[in-house]
Amino acid sequence: MNNAIYSAVTELQVFHATAKKVAKMYVEGRNFYSLSYRYDGKISIESKDYKDFSEKGSITFIPKNLSYSTEIVEDTSMIVAHFKLATDIDFSNPAITKEQDGLQSLFEKLLSSFHVDKPINFRCMSIFYQLLEKLKEQSERLANAKIPQKIASVKDYIIQNYKDPTVYVEWLANKFNVSTSYLRREFSKAYGVSPINYITNVRIKNAQNMLDSNALSITEIATQCGFSSLSYFIQVFNKTVGVSPRQYKQRTKITTK
Repeated sequence: MNNAIYSAVTELQVFHATAKKVAKMYVEGRNFYSLSYRYDGKISIESKDYKDFSEKGSITFIPKNLSYSTEIVEDTSMIVAHFKLATDIDFSNPAITKEQDGLQSLFEKLLSSFHVDKPINFRCMSIFYQLLEKLKEQSERLANAKIPQKIASVKDYIIQNYKDPTVYVEWLANKFNVSTSYLRREFSKAYGVSPINYITNVRIKNAQNMLDSNALSITEIATQCGFSSLSYFIQVFNKTVGVSPRQYKQRTKITTK
């Protein structure tokens, strides 16, 4: 799963399934996401831009509404979770991973905690969220392995030091001993966003969290989020979020009443 799931799970069904060897068949897109752990056997999964095999020890993700072809090459058994999200995520392809990291145990705990007559219970949902978080961490770890160490370090530094108004592209390039062109190119390639936009996004997201808490003044938030002046903070916030910090704060108050 190359994309992390950042949405509440609204429906969940978990079960153990077995299937006998069968020739290739077509599966029409379904109105839920599917996540499974394969105990044994082997199947193929093929969509428009994807083809791979899910074997013993594999974890397989099938996006919602994705039609695909599959062939059960060997008799198989697996734990399957079908789920829905409050806000759908755009996944264009299935995903298969053979990394473990304790995931088999979480699938088994998920199955044992699920009850058909009470599908949404706190223990079951807690385990499922742990499973999603583990998969996200694993996906990020595999992706980060392909990213130059200095670029990954720049991202970490931004997250930890966004409050410092001197943290900008040229300053970061000098600190990590790379050229600004290299930093812009490799950062954008690795994370799909320019370093300056990433810095801005981190600052604005933290500002939104602080505005939601209603504990600090707008001036204090501007300072604590690394903006050199209140006017600049208001300008950037308005451009990024679409409303001023004051309007955002007022809207949050109305929403939470």
